Amino acid sequence: MNPEPFPTPLLTRDGRTFPEAIADLEQALGELKQVYDLCAQSPQSPRQNQKLLQQLARAEGELTDLDVELAAHLYPSGLRELFWQIVRFTGLGIILGWMLRSWGA
Repeated sequence: MNPEPFPTPLLTRDGRTFPEAIADLEQALGELKQVYDLCAQSPQSPRQNQKLLQQLARAEGELTDLDVELAAHLYPSGLRELFWQIVRFTGLGIILGWMLRSWGA
């Protein structure tokens, strides 16, 4: 029996799941590649080149956003939990030490 890596689906800021967002990004990159191939075959006006650069920047921004959101889902919760466990058990250890010291004195 294989456990699910993520019991609840991770959602992006716009409510899509990560597989959906990645599929949309792959589609956008495929379209961008087709446009680039057309531009490479025939000379384009500066305005069309600017549009291509804007599409590329938008795709790059979306990829960066997905990367940041995925990292936010993976790392901070584990680190946050670890931090509070350290605080909790260190505090408990100090209190227990004071109690044992006062009891033994």
